[in-house]
Amino acid sequence: MSYATRLCTIFMCSAGVVQGVVCNGDSIKSPLVVSGAGAPITLMLCGEEAERIPWAQMPKETEREDPKQEEKGVAQGISHMSCFVGLEGTSAELELNSRNIWNLPEGEGDLGDACHQYYKDGVQFDNDNGPMTFFGSPSAKDPTWNLRHPGKSVVVIISEARMEWFTEWEKGTKAGSRGSSYENVKNVWKDYMLNVMYELYPKTKGKVVYSSIGSPLSNQHYYNRAASYGMEPTPKRFAGKKMQALRPKVDGVEGLYIVGQDLTTPGWAGALTSALLTSMAILGYGFFDLAVLNRDLEKELEELGQVKVNGKKTK
Repeated sequence: MSYATRLCTIFMCSAGVVQGVVCNGDSIKSPLVVSGAGAPITLMLCGEEAERIPWAQMPKETEREDPKQEEKGVAQGISHMSCFVGLEGTSAELELNSRNIWNLPEGEGDLGDACHQYYKDGVQFDNDNGPMTFFGSPSAKDPTWNLRHPGKSVVVIISEARMEWFTEWEKGTKAGSRGSSYENVKNVWKDYMLNVMYELYPKTKGKVVYSSIGSPLSNQHYYNRAASYGMEPTPKRFAGKKMQALRPKVDGVEGLYIVGQDLTTPGWAGALTSALLTSMAILGYGFFDLAVLNRDLEKELEELGQVKVNGKKTK
């Protein structure tokens, strides 16, 4: 159960053994718990038992890290501005397509230098040459969309952002009531993103019926972390001596497993791969099982999802 649901408040652990979770104040006993909440929050949910975990001191909540000092931990990765757009019209009518688009800054010079300048400028970027933006249309990707939502389309637009740009609105405020100055800063991004969308997809102009934008503070509110992709993908994260102990099976707390981007690499591919690795760990896979016994994870998972009815297996 994900911490992001705000249901699971603690893992019940005693003497290095997981015993279940507490959700909505109710204790749910289980000899096995799989955490998909990310490494830092998993440690927090373990309470004092987290001290038993070898990599417990490595993940930290702040952005950016000191590569020379491993004991300071692995920082959290980049966050994003996320704009959600609702449109009147089908994908065909608006000429939206299923492929994703990365829209990069224009101008001469090195792209890396332009990105570094953007991180330096923060919220004061140039609207004529703003940040790189990502565009995707879930409705254009879904062949069943028009059957369920006829005449409607949606677009998601994201751009990288740092939590430190929003610290002045972090304390003493809550989601939905951070004040006009915060909303004005968000709207700078939203207006820029919508204008880029109109350039890429001209037929969307005048068709927007809904738009909403979230910041790293929104991530913090809903995910309990600002980082969109978990821990920062640096050499320390992947090669640090303590981080090498971060595996699907959490050493130090028997029965606890972890899944998600922090286990592998950032992004959906890393999250998907982690599910495979954690499933194999729970089922006790090892090199001998794969190389000699030729065990089939897909087949075993399918069998786990079947029950016997009148002596026959059924899903």
